Amino acid sequence: VEQERPSGIVQPRYKIVHSFPVDLGDSWGGFSTSQMDHDKMIKSKIPTHLTVTINLKWAESMKLAKLDINEETLLFEYPDLYYLDLNLKYKCNPDEGNAKFDKSRKTLTIRLPVVGLTADSQKVLDDHYQKYVVDQQKRIEGLQKQGEPEEEEQAQPEGEGQE
Repeated sequence: VEQERPSGIVQPRYKIVHSFPVDLGDSWGGFSTSQMDHDKMIKSKIPTHLTVTINLKWAESMKLAKLDINEETLLFEYPDLYYLDLNLKYKCNPDEGNAKFDKSRKTLTIRLPVVGLTADSQKVLDDHYQKYVVDQQKRIEGLQKQGEPEEEEQAQPEGEGQE
């Protein structure tokens, strides 16, 4: 089905891919200390790169396009056709990133290295960590309570309490 060129300015379709570091050793268990586990957990929470792919079906080239990227936002404009303002959710380094327009697919692919968390994403991470700590404590308490009745039953001498 052939679509007509939109009249007015529209938000283009896009996708964001978060790239995380992977180590083959992670899948095998092996030797690790609690510090190594903690470091691995922190690294797994923050992607190393963000890749934003914008579908620009009606754009022929990027000569008229305007792309503005700062630490936390990406702004893409194509006169009288496309407008996209994205909150990246992570602090990125726009100077180390790159962008490429694929004329055959009509896509603009932007790859940005992540340098840290924004205040909002740090708050979410902290909230999730606090919830994890509380849930772990409840789970441990629940396991301890499960073990208590068994100890009481074992403490009773045989024959007592049985009729």
